[in-house]
Amino acid sequence: APAQVTKTLTGLILAGHRITDHPCRIWFVFPTDILAKEFKRDRFDPIVESTPALRRVIPKQRAREGGHTKTFVRFAGGSVKFVGANVPWALRSTPVKVMIEEEYDALSRSLKGEGTASGIAEARTRRVRRAKIYRNGTPTVAGVSAIANAVADSEAGFEFQVPCPHCAALQVLAWAQVRYAKPAKQERGTLDLVPDVTVACLACGVAIEERHKSRMKAAG
Repeated sequence: APAQVTKTLTGLILAGHRITDHPCRIWFVFPTDILAKEFKRDRFDPIVESTPALRRVIPKQRAREGGHTKTFVRFAGGSVKFVGANVPWALRSTPVKVMIEEEYDALSRSLKGEGTASGIAEARTRRVRRAKIYRNGTPTVAGVSAIANAVADSEAGFEFQVPCPHCAALQVLAWAQVRYAKPAKQERGTLDLVPDVTVACLACGVAIEERHKSRMKAAG
């Protein structure tokens, strides 16, 4: 459940940021139109109602009033559409700036002679400058799961290297490099003693202190 909440919440945060700061056309794509309607009602609408910044951009309206429907929300500079992949014609529409795909494995199954729902939907972003696509889903069968294969083919895995402030050797800081040392003096009556914490450089072994962190991160 926590993983599911996090993945879905990430998509909602992405949409919320674009709505308030960079208005544009946004799509949420689901395997079915029923799921799309339920998501808008149960997840999207409550977040709008509880977030002042979103309420200012998307005022509460009755269905079909001012461009709002069960699967569509209009606001200044953009809109949010909730699309079901079981209605292929709905995937062929205007260009989309931000595409958020829920349950990507299901969207990657072939429609009858029309390709995959994800392929049809993502085609809406190809002619849009700096378009964003967020794919969300739980992996199914290993080696067959579309979301797992997409992650494997991506550059999602990386290591952030930083230079040692003493010898400039690049390295990925690891927990095994952490060193603890008791302070040289202890005041009488002190119960909690905070140790001096440093990180030993893998190359030269010299202690890296907290004061070095900002410069190392900037050069990493």
